[in-house]
Amino acid sequence: MAAMIQILCAAVADTLGFDRFAVYGVSGGGPHALAFAARHPDRVTRVASLAALAPRDADGLDWTAGMMDGNVRSAAVALQDREAMAAHLGANSSGPPQLPATEAAVLTRPEISTMLAAAYAEAVRPGIEGWVDDVMALFGSPWGFDPATITAGSGTVNWTRSYRPPTPTGSAPVSRPRR
Repeated sequence: MAAMIQILCAAVADTLGFDRFAVYGVSGGGPHALAFAARHPDRVTRVASLAALAPRDADGLDWTAGMMDGNVRSAAVALQDREAMAAHLGANSSGPPQLPATEAAVLTRPEISTMLAAAYAEAVRPGIEGWVDDVMALFGSPWGFDPATITAGSGTVNWTRSYRPPTPTGSAPVSRPRR
């Protein structure tokens, strides 16, 4: 996973005076939370990953099964190179993806959609390079660690998935969580 995220997380924790702490990641943040826990077991007391991707190279996993069409396309482009991903994301940044009804019902609530629109606009204000880096890290490369080896201090690792089984319009591929 992206090394810069590990460095930034450690720097923020150091600045705040946190020697040991729990980490939690949702969706694309889940793998980053797991990566931090794998690389800093002495600092992480617990780790949770909610509705996140599985490692692309996990044994016996049909990795794109249940992904939204846009994520399937991004996953294919991520196997090419960074320039192809930049072109892909730049060409496909005109609007939100078609989401399952359960997710759309939450994300279209005015207070949620307003907050997300502002957050996304700020995230890409300087350009899409960070977005490209993140998609390449999540979709295009091995994680560089085995999630099964995460101990997270006390040994507590929570693997959580969506409440519904993967479907053709689902948002994340999930095999059998091991913990």
